[in-house]
Amino acid sequence: MVKWTTSAIEAVHTNDFLEFIDQIGFVKLNDLKPLYSHYDPYAVEDMKLRATLLAGMAKMFSLEGNLIAAKEKLNEAMSIVVSQNDISAKPVKDEVLAYVKYEAGLYHRLLKDMNGAEICYREAQNYAVSYNLNILIKYQIETLKIETGQTKSTSRLRSLADEFKILNMPIMHILGYHRLGIIHRKLKKYEDAKKYYAIALENAYRENYIYLVWLIQNAIGFLFVVEKKYDEAFEIFNSYVKESKSHMQKSKFTENLALIYYYRKEYDLAVDYCFKALTHSTNNHVFSQIPDECLFLGEVYDKNLKQTSKAKYYYKMGYDQALYQISRGLSLNGPREEAVNKYVEFLQNYFPEKSGAELPGHIFDFALNKQWQEIKDIFQYNLV
Repeated sequence: MVKWTTSAIEAVHTNDFLEFIDQIGFVKLNDLKPLYSHYDPYAVEDMKLRATLLAGMAKMFSLEGNLIAAKEKLNEAMSIVVSQNDISAKPVKDEVLAYVKYEAGLYHRLLKDMNGAEICYREAQNYAVSYNLNILIKYQIETLKIETGQTKSTSRLRSLADEFKILNMPIMHILGYHRLGIIHRKLKKYEDAKKYYAIALENAYRENYIYLVWLIQNAIGFLFVVEKKYDEAFEIFNSYVKESKSHMQKSKFTENLALIYYYRKEYDLAVDYCFKALTHSTNNHVFSQIPDECLFLGEVYDKNLKQTSKAKYYYKMGYDQALYQISRGLSLNGPREEAVNKYVEFLQNYFPEKSGAELPGHIFDFALNKQWQEIKDIFQYNLV
């Protein structure tokens, strides 16, 4: 097992996570207090508390884009709770098992596996005891319904976000309004999105959740980009890229600066900033961002700067990174699938006579030149 450094997640996320667990209410506060000074799941003798803390580490790694470490910790947590429960029998209420399943759902959603996410949430419902955890699960299911087009109404989601405030769950109240902002931005209801973001940001500042401040500021800046208000967006990104202690958010702030330069047709600066983002992501295991960063660089060099050799370099880097992530158990979908397909397409377009020879040897060579439908069942065994 890879030993990932935890210094970044300890500095940014530990207190927020422990407060989050306290707000759900299924772990006794006295059990949590020692962890504020030293968060170490392996030093905890109670196995269910250890599983909870490992699932928490998975959440923290996910928030920092380290999908591989997140998967490892989530698998450890799942192994503990499964060993202590006969999940093949009729479900017995177990709050810790429900929480681990809940976090597994969030992980699948992050991987763009909406079906897997819903399965985990439904399973979590079978085991959940507390009202607070049940509301959390309902919120995530409602979010999925909107994101997958099953419903267009956001009234239920807003009602749940407001209920988090009543239940004294400020983290989820803030995240709920942040999510409402994203949804309304995608619906092109920009003024509504701004109102939701403003409420989320005000609460994040008041409650002193600094990671959430960075998260929301990134979303507000991106909304300005969508509205072509590049100066306003640049001011946000340029300010917070220097302040953010989160590797994930720093990568995103930098990516968004690259995006502004791209829309301004300043392509040399666009690739310069995206290269900075890629370097930061690579050095700090922000795996979630690397395939997209490689694709951006490849496309700008290919279509805008007309530098085929550099385009090939970054497309290949994205391809190799995608296959590395797949070899570590991530699914071939989303940005990983796009990176693989794009490199193959690039070789076929520019080097048709060499495309077969150019593709690097890899344990997944059997998947090349086959339709995704032919190989997806094999890759799905690698999901959590």
